[in-house]
Amino acid sequence: MSSSTLFLVIVFGGLAYSKPSVKNTFSTSKHAASPCKITNSTEYNVEVDCTDRNLTDIPILSMYATSLNISNNNIESITDGKVFRNLSSLHTLDLSDNPLELLPYNNIFKELTNLWKLYIRNTYLYKQKDLVLDLLLHGLNNLKHLSFTFKLEPSNLKTTPKLCSHKFNSQPFGKIDRLHSIESLEIDSALLKFETNASITYQTRSLRVINGFVCYYNSFMKEQFDYMPFIEEFFLESPFFIDIISDNFISAQNLLTELVIDGPDLTSTNAVDLIQNVTTSVSRSYNLTRLMLNDIYNHKKLEVKRFYSIYNLVSLTSLEMLGLVGNGLCFKGQNSGDRFPQSLKNLVIQDNCMTSYGINHHILEVNLQLETIDASSQNNCVLKKKKKRKHQFHAHRFNETDRVYSLQKLILTRSIDELNFGNQHDYFPNLTFLDLSLNNKVPSNTIPNFFCSRRHNLRFLNMSNSHITRIEKLAFVNCSNLEVLDLSFNLLGCIDCHICDKLVNLVSLKALNLSSNHIKCSNLHMLNSMIKIERIDMSNNVLQSWDISILNARSLTHINLSRNRIQTLSKGNMEELDTIAKSNSIEIDLSENTLLCTCETKDFLQWMLITRVSIIRRDEYLCTFSNGSVTSLNNLGFIVKSLKSQCVPSKTALIVGMNVLSVCLLTSMVLVFKFRWRIQHWYYKRRFILTLNYVEMVQMFTYDVFISYSADDFEIARNETMEELESRRGIKACIHERDFQPGEYIAENISRAIHSSKKIILFISKNFLGSEWCAYELDIALMEEMHSGRRVIMVIMVEDIPNANLSSGLRHIVDTYTYLEYPKNRTEYDINVFWNKCAEFIQEN
Repeated sequence: MSSSTLFLVIVFGGLAYSKPSVKNTFSTSKHAASPCKITNSTEYNVEVDCTDRNLTDIPILSMYATSLNISNNNIESITDGKVFRNLSSLHTLDLSDNPLELLPYNNIFKELTNLWKLYIRNTYLYKQKDLVLDLLLHGLNNLKHLSFTFKLEPSNLKTTPKLCSHKFNSQPFGKIDRLHSIESLEIDSALLKFETNASITYQTRSLRVINGFVCYYNSFMKEQFDYMPFIEEFFLESPFFIDIISDNFISAQNLLTELVIDGPDLTSTNAVDLIQNVTTSVSRSYNLTRLMLNDIYNHKKLEVKRFYSIYNLVSLTSLEMLGLVGNGLCFKGQNSGDRFPQSLKNLVIQDNCMTSYGINHHILEVNLQLETIDASSQNNCVLKKKKKRKHQFHAHRFNETDRVYSLQKLILTRSIDELNFGNQHDYFPNLTFLDLSLNNKVPSNTIPNFFCSRRHNLRFLNMSNSHITRIEKLAFVNCSNLEVLDLSFNLLGCIDCHICDKLVNLVSLKALNLSSNHIKCSNLHMLNSMIKIERIDMSNNVLQSWDISILNARSLTHINLSRNRIQTLSKGNMEELDTIAKSNSIEIDLSENTLLCTCETKDFLQWMLITRVSIIRRDEYLCTFSNGSVTSLNNLGFIVKSLKSQCVPSKTALIVGMNVLSVCLLTSMVLVFKFRWRIQHWYYKRRFILTLNYVEMVQMFTYDVFISYSADDFEIARNETMEELESRRGIKACIHERDFQPGEYIAENISRAIHSSKKIILFISKNFLGSEWCAYELDIALMEEMHSGRRVIMVIMVEDIPNANLSSGLRHIVDTYTYLEYPKNRTEYDINVFWNKCAEFIQEN
């Protein structure tokens, strides 16, 4: 072979490929069904990926292989000491997540003279009693990154590991002095040195200590790490074994910039003291920029000591990020935030027990320099709050003495207390991201007028799942920069069709989510000012038509109208959608609506067949014919063709029909004029009844009755309903514990169940009045009765309750309609009469 025609030959399990024709996949001779992949290949650089291939041996590699990832396989041992021969070009090797128990440490890696990164994570090598780490790494003079951690078998995790000093009489797995040149070291805690060698100084800059549960240390002392004076990043993962960290352990690391201790859930009852312990230890680490103490609380200790302080960190003038995630913290007192340095920019306090009032007034007010706060999921509390804090907002004109915050991003979800919007005069000129979702205690269920007046640069706002029923007129007046607004899973249907008036100033909005709000109508001009809108979601409402003009929304790409009651789109809707589709792609979702396949909707069906607009999952839509039969639209062309033939009358029939129609119209006009007074009287007398009959005729129900009750009354409401109504009287009831859809939001389940039920029975008790979800079910039931125009609610008083204790909506029902009292003596006759009355109400037209 001449030098001008030189080819690189790569051999994989006996299969040879010339370099110009190397394929992206190959198979070993023993594992032909599990091909490895070449992820990158040049003339002298071959990167091989063999992850998740069920391999039990190392495949044969080319001498030019530079990287091998063979993690997540079934390799239990490497008995061939020559498997890595002639692989001096290999610089990265990953053997992690294999059930590896045996390595021939005397010569296994000695050929890999240029190896730079070696990863052996989560193996069973702790079983190899004669393993000597120094011998295993012999010859790896260029190694800079090493990961060597253990993983106990699941059956062994049930037993508590022993102290390393009790389990091993000497240094476990031999000396580790060959690691001194490693710059990035991830090591199992069982491999830490018992004693130091003054002649060996590690060059390690990044140290990650992982608890593999082989053995543990109950303390960290300065002397244990004297041989590592250059550590800049220190990570402790799953350190359940620590009871105490000495005060000088961390402060002795003069170069330390990042310290992370990550649980989860230290089992020691002293675990919560570790926060005080660590923050004390770092108080002189002046180069520290990032401190994370996550998931190290335990409930057993917190039940005794719920409030505890963080040591003063003011002297850490380089600290920019502080994380205290998942510790059940509940700061107490106005000086809680005084312990943070003015250099602190980012505070992460997810999964704790803090109130929005405390965050606003105990942290933010004394840390105006903070730029981001992530306080999501503030319901991790051992003890329930006994008092609910309230804060009154007073009008205050902005002036030079008002607080100006540097905050750019705030996440506060699942607050345990009433949501606190802060003071009206607080000014947030840099705030662009605000997530207040999943807070079901918004004051008066209202977004206040001053909401945007001090947050005019907001770009993202999420207030979904917050029971919002009202938006004040000026709430969004100064939100002209808002780009994303999520108000889904609220009760904005109470605003009726005027919701567009509240959103008129959102001229920069790109994404709007109003799904699951029980909205029953839309306004033509809703999107007129939103010329940048790209996505709008109004799914899972009760819209019967889409009345919003999109003529000005030329950037619109996605409309979600699924799970409504829409039967067709108007001609104007279709024309505007087609206009937008000419300039950019647009999609619409109409799934799970009550679409009709009739002569009146023929044009709409024809449009769906030919339009350039993308109809999401169109073939899965269901359509109802005029005779009541239902079909899917997977053969839409045939349906349109059939309707065309059925809906076009013959010429003769058309002439006859027009003549007959003319005669009928003339006769009707004469009769109406002659009997106009009698007709008018009859019309006003019968209008209400006719309306009820029409609604009942067109509405289809899944259940005969929806049962609303407190969980504490399940014996009467649930058990007797199933026995008396379902088993004995054949009535199909909706009971939330049995019939709600798993995985969906509770609010969505309630809304859908009530819409799908013919009647609603409320079992009223003191427990019912004290339940937030029962109150939510009552609100939805009242809205359903108001919307349908028929009587759907019956009240059953489980116990005597004074009228003054009832809500206004419930009091109106009790005062207006006859209600039932649950029999107190519970005789068989009274019980039978009671349930017969319930059945009569459910079955009445």
